[in-house]
Order: sequence, then C-alpha cells, then structure tokens
Amino acid sequence: MAEEQEFTQLCKLPTQPSHPHCINNTYRSTKHSQALLRGLLALRDSGILFDVVLVVEGRHIEAHRILLAASCDYFRGMFAGGLKEMEQEEVLIHGVSYNAMCQILHFIYTSELELSL
Repeated sequence: MAEEQEFTQLCKLPTQPSHPHCINNTYRSTKHSQALLRGLLALRDSGILFDVVLVVEGRHIEAHRILLAASCDYFRGMFAGGLKEMEQEEVLIHGVSYNAMCQILHFIYTSELELSL
C-alpha cells in the first residue's frame, strides 16, 4: 500500500477484449526523477562513468555525454548530431568562461542555479 502512495495515477485504459473487465493503470513516480538526478550527481561526485572531457579556457571538466545531450540542445547537436565531437574524448568549448560552464553543469546535474543579484 505504501508503494501505491508514492505514485500518481495518470489514466486508466481498457485492455484487450480477452479480459473485458480489466483495466490497465499507468502510474508515475513522484520521486523517481529526483532520485535519478541524485544518482547522476553521485556518479559525477564519485568520478564514475565519465565519457567526455570538456576543455574550457584550457581547464578540464569531466562529464557524461548522455546527460549533457538530454539537458541541452547545444550538447545534443554536438554529441548526437553527426559532428566530430561525437567521437572525441576531449571537446574544446569556446565562447563561455570556465566559471560559467561550471555553473551550467552544476544546473544540469542538480537543477539548482545560484545567482548573485
């Protein structure tokens, strides 16, 4: 019963005619995306499964291509759009400072952005 409370019911769809009284339920976990993000951050913090190094202002930042591509159109084009960066282990990043890239990556991995106003 506790497991059911962790899910939000999305919709009920009738099943195939072989079981006319059955109803399929689709559930969405309200905690899964947060746990996934925490898991990705833990991988980053532990230095596990990095597959790309971003070189920004001559400094290296390790990251996970799949997360970058899933989070940002710029990286999606770079890593999934047939560009040479798809095959490179180190990718030079231009037009952004090292500190700004660190903030961008922090947001991608945590969904948190610190601003000074």
